[in-house]
Amino acid sequence: MRWTDIAIAPLGALYFGDGRPLTAGETDHGVGRFPPSPRTFQGLVRTALLREVNGLDLGPGADQDRIAALVGPPDRLPEGWQIVGPWLAEWDSETGDRADAVAPWLPRPLYLGERPGAPERSLETVEIKPLGTDMKWDLGEAVGSASIADARARQRPAFLKPAALRNLLAGSRPSDADGGLPRFVQAEPRTGLALEPGKSVARTGMLYTLGFHRFADQAGFVLRFRGTLTGGLSSTALTRGVATIGGRNRLARLLAVSNWSRDFRAALATDHLPAAPGDGDRFWLWTTTPAAVDCPWAPVLTPERIGDARATVVTAVVGRTERIGGFSLAEGCSAAVRTHVPAGSAWLIALDGGSAEDRGALLRSFHDAFPLGTDPGASAMGFGHTLVSRLPHART
Repeated sequence: MRWTDIAIAPLGALYFGDGRPLTAGETDHGVGRFPPSPRTFQGLVRTALLREVNGLDLGPGADQDRIAALVGPPDRLPEGWQIVGPWLAEWDSETGDRADAVAPWLPRPLYLGERPGAPERSLETVEIKPLGTDMKWDLGEAVGSASIADARARQRPAFLKPAALRNLLAGSRPSDADGGLPRFVQAEPRTGLALEPGKSVARTGMLYTLGFHRFADQAGFVLRFRGTLTGGLSSTALTRGVATIGGRNRLARLLAVSNWSRDFRAALATDHLPAAPGDGDRFWLWTTTPAAVDCPWAPVLTPERIGDARATVVTAVVGRTERIGGFSLAEGCSAAVRTHVPAGSAWLIALDGGSAEDRGALLRSFHDAFPLGTDPGASAMGFGHTLVSRLPHART
């Protein structure tokens, strides 16, 4: 199956809720979640596919059994479907309904430090030091790292442009990983005021502010989709027209990704990884999307072995956990809420045993993949996508 690569260009400012109640008078400021989680975009994919099915009613009283047969039930996608992303991105130009030279900016991995300018994690002597189970955040500590207190604060989003990402994967600390939002996104807080029902007067104590974001022209989100489509579904529905995103009646154009930027194509490839790693060599495995893992400081890796070669987690550098759920419009109830580590969370892994070729194959299986956790349904929606970076002084 071929990938359908989708560029999503918002037509206005967007706000993505983070699952916490926003009741005027009780909450005066909503930060929201930015970038939004993959759960938001799997809904966009399903809706875009369904809206072009002839004779299918998506309004009240819709045939939920038929919808589930086409795009899966609310909690999982059909067998074999895979979504990757979302990622923030810009592109050089637009030709018709296609975006050219699309350049995603990926989350900055936390082993570079929890904030711009923080010391890089120790790469010499590391050990697992999991915090107690009664701690609010699941966090492992690398010896010699920046203080754990720094990591407990909610991290500001920080991103790597494709050229910096390519250098990082090859084992160089990028010089331009300066944090903050990409140049093509601006925070745009908006203040609102709740009114008395049926009157044009403000309700006392009902002033609130929401954290909207606005994209520049030729910028937005990118998403990858792959899966077998049946029953009148067509992948062309994902790359034309408009979709609703980031709030009621807020629209975005859907475009086909004509091609990726050269740096990003190189980042998705495995050319930076050694074909025959040495026994005991170490690498950083890190997430580009939030991941639901049962034990954040020592997640299960799949596959754990190829032949006699195995991968083990040496230490973890993860951010403050967050609870991500959703709402099923079809069932009229909340979806299950799970704890996730944020994008950029990282694990130092060691390769041991087996042949050098098996160690190399195992390492490459973790790059541009979903090796974390035990929930294939969440992985299919895009949670837990990982890349592998070389250490500056790996013995390879």
